[in-house]
Amino acid sequence: MKKYIFAGLVACAFISACTKDRDFPDNTQNDIKAGDVVINEYAVNGATLINEFGNTDDWIELYNTTSDTAFIKQNRFYLSDDDTDPYKYTVTKDTFITPGGYLLVFADGLDTIATQIHTNFSLSAAGEYISLWSLNSQNQAIEVDTRTYGPQPSGKSEGRSPDGSNNWTLFSNPTPGASNQ
Repeated sequence: MKKYIFAGLVACAFISACTKDRDFPDNTQNDIKAGDVVINEYAVNGATLINEFGNTDDWIELYNTTSDTAFIKQNRFYLSDDDTDPYKYTVTKDTFITPGGYLLVFADGLDTIATQIHTNFSLSAAGEYISLWSLNSQNQAIEVDTRTYGPQPSGKSEGRSPDGSNNWTLFSNPTPGASNQ
């Protein structure tokens, strides 16, 4: 079984995103529209990606489909596994995703940001719902992307192939932070 290790600055450079404290200028584009950032790949039930705590937990890979940097401003970007609560997890640090870049999020219930983002929920191997939401500059909630999936086999991931497309494929070899080609 192939294991992936991401930690610190190596992860920031490799996956084209970083959760270090950032002061974005006031004029930074904040409006992320539906389809700009997508759920590109995820793994549950025996995920092979090792986080900075040494755990192999569920993860979600986000992908920036645009030619502009996607600025994820703190307290304005949300992830959820509950279709009745789109604000279940709030990203609490500024981060960004470069054009065509990736951001990995651990869905492990830890509810923290160390060198990586860890949501307050885990993903179900039996299947469930994942969503991304953003507040635009008028403080309106925008559903950026959603994915409902069925039962997931151990050690595999499911993702868009190619990146950002509408075609979902089961991967025997997960590709966290890298192209699904």
